[in-house]
Amino acid sequence: MKKWKRSRCEICEQYFSCDKHHIISRADKGSNQSYNIATLCPCCHRLCATGEIEIVRRYLTSQGFMLETVQENQRYIGNKAFNHQPEVQQLTLF
Repeated sequence: MKKWKRSRCEICEQYFSCDKHHIISRADKGSNQSYNIATLCPCCHRLCATGEIEIVRRYLTSQGFMLETVQENQRYIGNKAFNHQPEVQQLTLF
């Protein structure tokens, strides 16, 4: 596994020798493209691998890539928690 020296973890935002993590795993036909690879510290990488943290989406902002994650039913963007649950809208088809 490739390590990046003194990189910032995209989840906890701390600086470590980070791992690359495939958001969609190679076993599930995930690509090696940058949009599918997150830079994670060993601790956050382990939590993602065991399913304790789920990466919901990754998107590009003016500050770089941001991860939206869920851990123990708590939604995070970067390392900032959001206490509200996402609003679910019901669609009516005519």
